[in-house]
Amino acid sequence: MDKQKYYITTAIAYTSGKPHIGNTYEIVLADAIARYKRQEGYDVFFQTGTDEHGQKIELKAEEAGITPKEFVDKVSGEIKRIWDLMDTSYDKFIRTTDEDHEKQVKKIFKKLYDKGFRGLVFDIDNTLVHHGNDSTPEVDALFAELKNIGFRTLLLSNNDEERVSRFMKNIEAPYICNASKPEPEAYLKAVEMLGLNKSEVIYLGDQMFVDTVGANRCGLPNILVHFIRLPNEKKIGKKRYIEMLILWFYRRNKKYRDRLGDILKGDSEK
Repeated sequence: MDKQKYYITTAIAYTSGKPHIGNTYEIVLADAIARYKRQEGYDVFFQTGTDEHGQKIELKAEEAGITPKEFVDKVSGEIKRIWDLMDTSYDKFIRTTDEDHEKQVKKIFKKLYDKGFRGLVFDIDNTLVHHGNDSTPEVDALFAELKNIGFRTLLLSNNDEERVSRFMKNIEAPYICNASKPEPEAYLKAVEMLGLNKSEVIYLGDQMFVDTVGANRCGLPNILVHFIRLPNEKKIGKKRYIEMLILWFYRRNKKYRDRLGDILKGDSEK
């Protein structure tokens, strides 16, 4: 009889600085659960790792006089050393700069393309970068890869012309600024500018009461992404807490889960 599978992961540690006691506390707790489940007979896969993208890392690397990759290599190595020192029994230590991780991200977008989607409309702040930040080499590379896959892309933002054009410096895509989201007009204009039908376009944004509401009002398929939040960022808007509560109920209602079918399922390639 096949063992029942059990997957557990920690939040992947941000590599803008040295790990703290909270990171270690989390990995030890997760390790205890993984060991307990193995004793119960489960086929456990325990994953942890490091998040190595973001403008804060770029700035820290610049201060240190090294490249971002050299900076995250050093911090990620220290985190892994501590996890091993604590004798944690993880099965995989993932780094978001790993070739395999980047390949999996590309694979998700390729699946969307294979399902007939041809256009992607992105929000900017807290979706692609932290609020007010410029684009990063990783974001620029993402748009280049989406173009290679065959997607048409567009940026849709409530920000002004100066902010959006500054962000778009190295990205070849049209944009709409001062969009007045969640009003539906700008969403429909985006679809028109892409030269596609609504059923062929997906909107991606981080705010449920702005991005998601606007896309739903005009019948546009959409994905709510987790908003970008810096590790030392304590305050978030009240609406974020309401969003978290709604999502808590949403995930427990089978009727609303997996709206895009098997995008994240049934992948036989490891």
